[in-house]
Amino acid sequence: MSMKKFICMLGVLILIFNLGGCSFLIRNSLQSQSRPTEADAKKLVESMTQNVLNALDEKNAEKLENSFSKKAFVESNDMDKGAYYTVNLFCGSNAVIDKDGTSYREYTEKGKIKRTANAFYIVRTDQGQFSIYFEYCFFSDFSPDDVGIYSFKLTDYEKAKDIEDFDYQNRSDRAGIYHPGWDEEVIGESE
Repeated sequence: MSMKKFICMLGVLILIFNLGGCSFLIRNSLQSQSRPTEADAKKLVESMTQNVLNALDEKNAEKLENSFSKKAFVESNDMDKGAYYTVNLFCGSNAVIDKDGTSYREYTEKGKIKRTANAFYIVRTDQGQFSIYFEYCFFSDFSPDDVGIYSFKLTDYEKAKDIEDFDYQNRSDRAGIYHPGWDEEVIGESE
């Protein structure tokens, strides 16, 4: 093989690797731009929390329901009942978050990512304290139907803190908005 052919083939190989590498870098750069950073995640959760607090303050069940994912609506058969219960349980105004116990999770499978937050707050109003828990998917490569709140629970913190082993969250991982009927169903299943 002549030196000319060798240099030509080497040049072609370098060109191919450079172009392939650039497209790989560009593709990964574009993917990372569409996926929220940790700072973005915190802002998204804070925004959703404010939407929830506004809906509760306004006693607007429909506004609360609009925060939920399509997946939650498909898997829940009592969203209206939970929304009505929740907006009527919450009382007072000028809500202030006393405690923020939010944690973040990332699920990956075959290059796809789903990012969620388990948000837990103690909220104080001029008429009492409440605990708010919700599971919120803020990004999903798997399905756009995952994005939104999946599960939500509001409780009167003052009453609940005296109950031993009270479930402030939703350990049953049930879709929708908590109402006392959920407890009756769990008790009925265990008997």
